[in-house]
Amino acid sequence: MVKVLVIADDFTGANDTGSLLREKGFRTFSTHRNEISRETRENYEAVCLCTNSRSANPSEAGKRVRQAAERYLEEGMLISKRIDSTLRGNVGKEIEGALEAVPEGWKAVVVPVSPRAGRICVGGYILVHGVPLSKSDAARDPRTPVREEKAVDIIRKQTERAVGYIPLECVHQKAEAVAKRLRETECSIVVADAADMDDIREIARGCMESGLPVICVDPGDFTVETARLRYKLDGETDKRNLLVVGSLSKQAREQLDYMKERKDICLYRIDLENLLLDSAGETERARTFLEREGGRDTHLGITTAYSKRIAVESDSEEGRATAERIADALAKMALDLLSLEALRIGLVYVSGGDVAMAFAERAGMEGIEPLGEMSPLAVYGTIIGGTASGMRILTKGGMIGERDTVYKMLSGVKMMNRINEEERE
Repeated sequence: MVKVLVIADDFTGANDTGSLLREKGFRTFSTHRNEISRETRENYEAVCLCTNSRSANPSEAGKRVRQAAERYLEEGMLISKRIDSTLRGNVGKEIEGALEAVPEGWKAVVVPVSPRAGRICVGGYILVHGVPLSKSDAARDPRTPVREEKAVDIIRKQTERAVGYIPLECVHQKAEAVAKRLRETECSIVVADAADMDDIREIARGCMESGLPVICVDPGDFTVETARLRYKLDGETDKRNLLVVGSLSKQAREQLDYMKERKDICLYRIDLENLLLDSAGETERARTFLEREGGRDTHLGITTAYSKRIAVESDSEEGRATAERIADALAKMALDLLSLEALRIGLVYVSGGDVAMAFAERAGMEGIEPLGEMSPLAVYGTIIGGTASGMRILTKGGMIGERDTVYKMLSGVKMMNRINEEERE
């Protein structure tokens, strides 16, 4: 049954938001057609449809959106009006169309940003890789050029409805301030600043805390974060992943760098000397850091990948003994963190053969029940026996994969869970 209805003004936009929803575990269907069969709606949780209205006549664009929303809206469904990340097209009229399809009292919250694509909104100004919108390629688009720089101005010129604004300083006062602003404004359309994923998450939380029915208007990330908060799939949506990366390889660092660029990981960099001299103290520092800084992140990580190397020959007796001590200390740290309920860990990712072996021995594991291979030489499964029995685990060699491999594997885990659940049913 459809939980999220995405109405996009072009097909590629529908596909993009659909892909983001799929990464979060929603069974997703994207289509260029106006009609969606009942069978399809019963089999998918997110449906992304295209009204092909970006370059249409403004009144026709609004009409198409209204008709699509009226045709498929059901009680409890989250509605998303997917817009272009540079606000090309009939944004104002299409928001009007969506609002006309829902009862009075709904608000359209516009978060016109896509940090992963370099689009942010600060002071109401849309910046594309730091360049004002009016100086970007969007201003020279041959079909739907954008001349203004401020999101509120663009939308106000296209709608008769009142348009409100939530500045970045309010967003940085956290979800409570956003919720308060939404409840107080009489505007049915509200534009919010956001500069990164943390800002988007605060706005999504603010919408939830406001108690108001909301239409998400954005290029995708805001819709996904709102859907993630609203629907906890299989009871695992609020569970997080602990990444334990003991490799010093270039690949390991680059894979973690890619995760950091996606702005969805809180990473504690372990100092090897501290780990060897005071393992308990380093574990406590990691715990404190992750609890303080990682409250909103899906992924938490501990790694030696950025540490300076210990000055011993790796192939010497001393070097091998030191490597074993490091692997054992890292495994113990990981198990101590897994036991903390406050961190809400549901999966542990262990990179590096020595660390994986030390973790298995420390945990008293009997073994792993494989559930699938997420990429070459990277296996996903369930821990059998020991102190972590029943927890999901993902293992991979430290020198295996491309820069985005770890991110892709973790994104695919939820879908793998869903497939296995369906096979059991």
